[in-house]
Amino acid sequence: MRKEDFHPETKGNGFYPRCLLTKYGPIEGLMVPRTRDGNFRAQILPPPRRRAGLDLGEAVLALYASGASTRAVSRFIETIYGAYYSPASISRLTEVAEDQIESWRKRRLSEEYFALYLDATFLPVRRGTVAREPVYLALGIRRDGTREIVGFWTSGGEGESSLVYQEILNELRQRGLKRIEVVIGDGLSGLKEAVLRVYPGARFQRCVLHSLKYSLRKVRRSHREALAQDLRRIYRARRRSEALEAFRAFKARWQGKYPEVVKHWEENLEDLLV
Repeated sequence: MRKEDFHPETKGNGFYPRCLLTKYGPIEGLMVPRTRDGNFRAQILPPPRRRAGLDLGEAVLALYASGASTRAVSRFIETIYGAYYSPASISRLTEVAEDQIESWRKRRLSEEYFALYLDATFLPVRRGTVAREPVYLALGIRRDGTREIVGFWTSGGEGESSLVYQEILNELRQRGLKRIEVVIGDGLSGLKEAVLRVYPGARFQRCVLHSLKYSLRKVRRSHREALAQDLRRIYRARRRSEALEAFRAFKARWQGKYPEVVKHWEENLEDLLV
């Protein structure tokens, strides 16, 4: 520690012990200087991390979730952290995590959400071998604006299916979700019908973001900003009449250049404006 590291009015206040994790293993018993005002930071040490035990557990679960075998996780932990976990120990740790996840997935839900987002993302899933599969997600929004991940599901298929969404919605009803004002989803064939079969009192809104991304992929780069601004006037309009007027202006401007994009918005306008 150098004298110039201190503020003129502060003073040293002893040392505190520190453990530093390195790629060669942990270094125990480091004594780091401290000051009374708490502002001194050692220049050659990285900022303190959370406890090694917590980081170790997170590392095990993250590696296993990414598709690594229990033996590969064991070798990694021993090499990086200098701690030996047998494959059987790692297997027991992941089983505990899986039990907690399954309990969370089956929990009782609120009776009502103002809105429910439905979508899927493709992630690597291990079923003997690792392959990309759709992972279905549902996000609920309450009337006060708070959000909650309602659940996630894997089906084993290679693409999205409206039948899977219908099964998901039936499960949500069984878990206590009785009422939804608006369900938001993409343009997957049969999705709107699946929603209305399970929740006939809900309104279905086609996701604006999906339609916007689809439209921008269909136009030249030089036209994207102008077309996006015209679309923004439609879906950000405060009144339905304003949205319809903005769509008519959009159609008049872009019909000749991009008829497929205009057709997409015209055919889906009712669902996009919900």
